[in-house]
Amino acid sequence: MPPDCLYQYSVHSAYAGGAVLNGPPVSFATGYGDYAYCLTSGGEAILLIDSKAWIFDDNHNAELAPPDTPLAFAMMCLFTPENRIVKPNGGDTMANLRDTFKKGKFQYDGINNPVPFAVRGAFSILKTTKGELKGAHGTIFGFAVPAWMENVSGPGIRCCFLSGCHKLGGEVVDYHSTRGTFVEWGM
Repeated sequence: MPPDCLYQYSVHSAYAGGAVLNGPPVSFATGYGDYAYCLTSGGEAILLIDSKAWIFDDNHNAELAPPDTPLAFAMMCLFTPENRIVKPNGGDTMANLRDTFKKGKFQYDGINNPVPFAVRGAFSILKTTKGELKGAHGTIFGFAVPAWMENVSGPGIRCCFLSGCHKLGGEVVDYHSTRGTFVEWGM
């Protein structure tokens, strides 16, 4: 399996339309990569980091996802970062991340593939689909999806957070990083 080669189960428009209810189990994702962004038919986000799958409750608590949890949508890859930007003063946000990927050769709105990425470090605030986390440390992982692929892979940037202690996390919609955070991505 080549690094950063994207494997996907289901298409996002089918998932969003409720056409995919019970797909393969979470253990399926580890066969196609060590990092993944996944969703269950009930809308719960699952994040695969270093071949371990994490699921999050409404209070941002993280726990290992049971290996037989059915997936309705999954994007997976062997994550091998080729690029890194250190944000020494922090202040990075989801909008800045979009701008980073639109610059130079990366231009995720104009390329054929989603870009797998990780934001590692400390965050003064993480806005998730379930609320906010403040003062968290850990990793955000996901995919920047080109505009033409939205029906296939979902809109924009799809990502989740897992704290360094593996106790907190959730699906991220925005963040504000603090000093020393870095962004890495592959192509």
